[in-house]
Amino acid sequence: MQAIEFKQGQTLLDTALEAYGSLEGIFEILAVNPDLNMHSTPAQGTVIKAGTDLMRREIVKYYLEKEIIPATAVNFDVEAYLNLINQKMATQIVDESIIGNHTFPGGKLENLYKNLTIQITYFITQPITVYVEQSLDGVSWDPIPGAEYTLDKTLNSHTFNFVDLLTKYARVRVEATGISGVIEKIEYLV
Repeated sequence: MQAIEFKQGQTLLDTALEAYGSLEGIFEILAVNPDLNMHSTPAQGTVIKAGTDLMRREIVKYYLEKEIIPATAVNFDVEAYLNLINQKMATQIVDESIIGNHTFPGGKLENLYKNLTIQITYFITQPITVYVEQSLDGVSWDPIPGAEYTLDKTLNSHTFNFVDLLTKYARVRVEATGISGVIEKIEYLV
């Protein structure tokens, strides 16, 4: 048996991925934690039990090595996530279908010292235009000049590099028509 602590923005399914390397782990989590159900959303810091029977060790090891913490809850908070991993990198695992225009949650990037790299991993069937936006207060957002790119459907990732930014918040916005594909993750590196 192992103890797993819920982190900012995690759902039970995220915890199953982190502990077992597979969504199948949710069933064992529910079996060994009778006070939980599929709709439970434990608070950050809550500790639950998890076994090792269904573990895909290679995926769990990869998550640990790459400092990936699945966190797909709607209330994703980049600021808290950056604090969790020493304010150097945040991985927003989105795995969300793109149906029309969409803005992903942004957050305050405390360690933003003028330079920012954002990598978007995706699978698309038709072109999607991506914009990176900035804000000084987290309320009013403007596009970063030159931060517009049409994703190439023959590739699976794109990286933006920004130098000399004067901002505190960043987020990604996409424009698409119809069902265009999936944005898998957005990585912020400061």
